Amino acid sequence: MPIPGGFATAPTVTATPLATPSPGVQLVVSGVDASAATVTIWRSDSAGKNIVRGASNVLIAGSFTVDDFEAPIGELLTYTAVTFDVFGVSSDESTGTTITLSSTGTWLSDPLTPSTAVQVTIADFPEVSRIIDAEMLTPVGATAPIMIAGVRSKGAGSLTLATTTLLALQSLRTVIDDSPVILLRVSVTDWDIAAQHYGVQNVTERRIGKLAEPTRLMTLDVTAVQRPSPDIAGPLHTWSEVLSKGLSWKGIADADLTWLQLAQRGGL
Repeated sequence: MPIPGGFATAPTVTATPLATPSPGVQLVVSGVDASAATVTIWRSDSAGKNIVRGASNVLIAGSFTVDDFEAPIGELLTYTAVTFDVFGVSSDESTGTTITLSSTGTWLSDPLTPSTAVQVTIADFPEVSRIIDAEMLTPVGATAPIMIAGVRSKGAGSLTLATTTLLALQSLRTVIDDSPVILLRVSVTDWDIAAQHYGVQNVTERRIGKLAEPTRLMTLDVTAVQRPSPDIAGPLHTWSEVLSKGLSWKGIADADLTWLQLAQRGGL
């Protein structure tokens, strides 16, 4: 977080709802001070205050636009922005802009690729196990042990999704197969999940109808995980994908690109 009371004029943030490819928010930063070189945008919601993906200390010239497709649905969202000059001196934080996304559906996507969003139906999410890494140690001469523990996890469980159309089935398979971390967004009026990133492990697909019918119950073993870094604004790539495009590690080195820079670019 920046230290408030910088020298530059605070910017202005406007928020407009988006309907496709899933409910989202388009953010426009304007009123930027002439000394501003970069900008960072924060979203405040029930999960706390987090940097918007693609808006982490990015270069700015006059104005800046970014879309937020990780925002929770059905709750009040507040967006603020801060600009920095070339020396890293910050402006004051902008006045908060509020908006609430409305949607009757449940959305699942790869958080790094918003176009993968598919509307799903939760058939079952019966229980969540919230474990804690801990160790019990009994000091010499003590009658009871002491407990050394970390922080309790957000939870793990089995999430079952239902599909009734071929498009929904294919889209769901694509997201799950291509994305080790998925984003599930549910209206807070329907479930208490809001927006949560899950790591997906085992997937069980159960056929309900006949062989050619797309009706399925797909059970995912999920664990609530931290969101991918907001600095990553595009899909990550494997080394085999780099090779398939005729690139070599030497070629990347000659171009003066780090592996992270290459991964962040999205398109190879």
